[in-house]
Amino acid sequence: METSYIGVSSFLKPVPITQRTLKKLERRSNLDVLACLIWLLRDASERSKIALAKKIARSLYNVLLLLCIELHERRVAVPLLRILIRDIFPLGLEQYHRMWMIDKDFIHASAFLNLLAYRGSQKTASLDWPRRVKIMCRLLDGKMGLDVMYAMAPQFSLTLEDQSIPVIVIKEHERNIRLREWGWDCILSGQREEFPPDELW
Repeated sequence: METSYIGVSSFLKPVPITQRTLKKLERRSNLDVLACLIWLLRDASERSKIALAKKIARSLYNVLLLLCIELHERRVAVPLLRILIRDIFPLGLEQYHRMWMIDKDFIHASAFLNLLAYRGSQKTASLDWPRRVKIMCRLLDGKMGLDVMYAMAPQFSLTLEDQSIPVIVIKEHERNIRLREWGWDCILSGQREEFPPDELW
């Protein structure tokens, strides 16, 4: 929201939701941002803003990856994730796609992402939340190597009941699976790589 004025009166009006706005929200990841993105996604879906809904859904996914392990420690992650997977993420999915991840996948990815942030900080002392968020955002954006970016990308399945899925969609889906597997191989082996091999494309 931004404040506008008419004479001595003031009122709030919504600002346009751009990719830059969403990235700013991701860099401030907390429970308020999580609630904000859920509301924005529902609003975009209700207004049939399909392209915007997809962008918001991806930012919501990124914020969840950052927060999930913290929510899990507070024993609220599983019920929240199940609601989001069932009712919220479908509002911002690509055509022919269905969310394939379950609550445990989010928690597993979040744990590794937070661990990688600690390793990336090159510090032995505790890492405060704003600094950890900054590092995790850089990891998800591929600024510290593409392996983590591909490994942490959302996982989808194709809608099998739809027999008219374009070949290009199927090929892109299969390529994303290969890149995700490569990314996780790098993470689990401890051998970080900046770029995937050419054959994966």
